[in-house]
Amino acid sequence: MRYVSNSHESSAPRSRARRGLLGWIIGHPKTSIAIAFLLLAAGAYYGIEYLAEQRFERRIADIRAKGEPLTMEDIRRLDPGIPEEENMTTALLKAARPFLDLIQPPDGSPSEFGVISNLPQLKPGERAKPEYLASARRFIEHSPDALTEMHEAARMERAWFDWKWKSPYFHTQLPELSQTGRASGILLLDSLLGVEDGNQDRAVRSLVDSLRVCRAFDSPWQNVMGVGLRTKYLNNSIDQAGRVVSGFTLNSGEIERIKQELRHFSRYRSPSESILVDRAVHIDSLALPEYQEMIYGINQSVRSRAVDWHQLSAARALDAARSLERFRQVLDESDCSESEMPARIDEWERQNSSIPDYCVMTRYWVPAFGLNLRRQHAAIGRARAALAAFAAEEYRLVNNDWPDNLDMLVPDFLDAAPLDPFDGRPIRYEVIAEGIKTWSIGEDRTDEGGNFEHLANIATKPRPSDVGFFITNAEYRVVSPQTSE
Repeated sequence: MRYVSNSHESSAPRSRARRGLLGWIIGHPKTSIAIAFLLLAAGAYYGIEYLAEQRFERRIADIRAKGEPLTMEDIRRLDPGIPEEENMTTALLKAARPFLDLIQPPDGSPSEFGVISNLPQLKPGERAKPEYLASARRFIEHSPDALTEMHEAARMERAWFDWKWKSPYFHTQLPELSQTGRASGILLLDSLLGVEDGNQDRAVRSLVDSLRVCRAFDSPWQNVMGVGLRTKYLNNSIDQAGRVVSGFTLNSGEIERIKQELRHFSRYRSPSESILVDRAVHIDSLALPEYQEMIYGINQSVRSRAVDWHQLSAARALDAARSLERFRQVLDESDCSESEMPARIDEWERQNSSIPDYCVMTRYWVPAFGLNLRRQHAAIGRARAALAAFAAEEYRLVNNDWPDNLDMLVPDFLDAAPLDPFDGRPIRYEVIAEGIKTWSIGEDRTDEGGNFEHLANIATKPRPSDVGFFITNAEYRVVSPQTSE
């Protein structure tokens, strides 16, 4: 009896233990496995998030160690601005206000001049429609004094945009950008009227000043978007330069004024400062949830595959770290010669396809770099082609004939033959039946024999990728004023 009783008493604690946690686990194996899996997944998730945050902090420390600007506040200290009275942008937009209010009335009412500052697509020598010209004259004649003040502002030497320091940057309305572009367009419109009316001095003066307005985007620490807009306005001005030189036989002084501006825009400048500004904007904005929402909304091609990734904090942390690593790579590789830059951009975009879908911000930024930097390169090539063409026109004035090649322009009309930024070879040049053409091989880096857009049919698809400039023979340049019925 004692043996049985002792056995029963010794088994009681084990039975009670089995009724505890271990007993429950043994009794519910499937549920226990599921809970264990969830705990492991949560641990892994928060571990990944922690490691991603540590990775991000290391990238921040690397930036500081290199002495590079980290935030927009750092860039403010590097570029505090210029005195208001020396700022071309401020003076220009103040002078242009009567015209800008005609284009976009302050009360929001419709305007008949809404698109007047966008010049029509015209080939050299082609005339604008009489109804367009009539509307353009009413617009320009609205405020002659304002136009005079715009010319005075365009001759100022320094410019600076206050908008670029506002924070958070992506929330900022940027009227100064579009308004500066419209001011350039107003001057181009006045130049077009000069061509149509046979007023050579007016056509040249307004063309040169429109080119000077493009310098407003040359200030140090300009962002990549500013680079893209500068390219757009510069191309518009070079278009008009083609109309001017195809309408008149310019004198050497007028040609030299145009060449001076084209020399300025022919210079290549590394994009590293612009990329540093965009990185600072990016870092400043990362803490704002709406910033990431904006990126996901813009990048539709990625959003369709990763629409829910941004809901996960670990994915956002990984994306933030990866984006800084991508900025670092692009910055390091942007320190190259101008002829190497197009291939670098191609490689960045190829690498972009291998970035994971959850890194939406990382995938968004690099294509934005590539688009604007490609266009900048093409605009540099076009400016150099135009510079070579105007030098050839200057040679023709002296020698009564076109040069056989660009080497004949050195040193009297050019310091050296301009180089194509896409391959480092001299800008191409050819004498043709109608005059001369100069060109760069363009973004595809394939020489199509100078078949650029302004010689081809405007409706041609796909558009030619060569970029260049065309000047007609002198006998085709007699411009008779066009009158409306």
